[in-house]
Amino acid sequence: MLWRAFSHQFGYTDGYRGPQMLEVSLGATWSKVSPLSSYKETSRKRDPEAGAHLTFHNLSDFRNLSEQRRLFEKGALLFAREHGLLGLFHEYCSDRVAPPGKFWVAPNAVIEDGKMYRIDPASEGRERLETFLYEKYGRSAKTGQKIRLTLQALALPEELEFYPTSRFGSEFPGAEVFGGRPGGGELTWEDVEERYGVVALLDADADRGVSVVPTRESLASWEYECANFVRARYDPEIAHGLNERIAGVTPYASFGRDGELERGWRCRSLLQAMYLMVYLDVTGGKSVRRCKRPDCRRHYRLGPQESDYCSARCTNWATTRRSRGLWS
Repeated sequence: MLWRAFSHQFGYTDGYRGPQMLEVSLGATWSKVSPLSSYKETSRKRDPEAGAHLTFHNLSDFRNLSEQRRLFEKGALLFAREHGLLGLFHEYCSDRVAPPGKFWVAPNAVIEDGKMYRIDPASEGRERLETFLYEKYGRSAKTGQKIRLTLQALALPEELEFYPTSRFGSEFPGAEVFGGRPGGGELTWEDVEERYGVVALLDADADRGVSVVPTRESLASWEYECANFVRARYDPEIAHGLNERIAGVTPYASFGRDGELERGWRCRSLLQAMYLMVYLDVTGGKSVRRCKRPDCRRHYRLGPQESDYCSARCTNWATTRRSRGLWS
């Protein structure tokens, strides 16, 4: 399960001079959702809406086309509003690294009644984390008292560091793979806060009670990932790249509304979940095509019968055009 917001907008990191960003709107509603919630199991039908991965494919039509830049921006914003951010922070950056001896991290944000609120990590954040530990683990075995955290054992968010993954350089054309800026090395909280708007969120499901959650991503990063996602789809060489992108995915059991355990998957980001959707498709004997109707061009998952069109409606359109001699 991943945290996601249900309202997004465009913004900039430095007024109108910085890179264009997709960011969570102020006052947005937040909730935890399965990153595979949009995915439909393979069936015997043509599926133009089989999951977020097909919607992401459709963005490729507007990549790097200056006259259609507005359409790409609109499509990206609609995608974010329907499915959330891609989770690129978790793709490009390592898990948090706290100073030696500091096992816990003080949260600087909480979600209450679906809304995110900022709090002072040194005071309210510490108190809320102590309450969480008390409710989860009970009283201290040594003193019998409520667990208290000293600042010597508690890291504030600004003390955290992160390390770039091998994909970090992809976000910055011409940058080194590791570091992404002159000198390379670790990324400070200020670095990732500026680029991804991260918060240290109090999270009852996190191992240590706090999750680092991003609130924005650059549109240039979306273009890069969209381009690579499209190039990698369903070709004979897909296995190596696909295995690399789904590395770390694990089975995940959760309780459904009926109280019964349900099978699922644990993914670090929506982007990784979309690669998992591709994996489930291709290993389920399915492939993806783009509709040949000129004013449609949606991607769809093939059924058992080969078809050049995504739906019966588009098939009927083509049949009518051919019967009138308007389509070959």
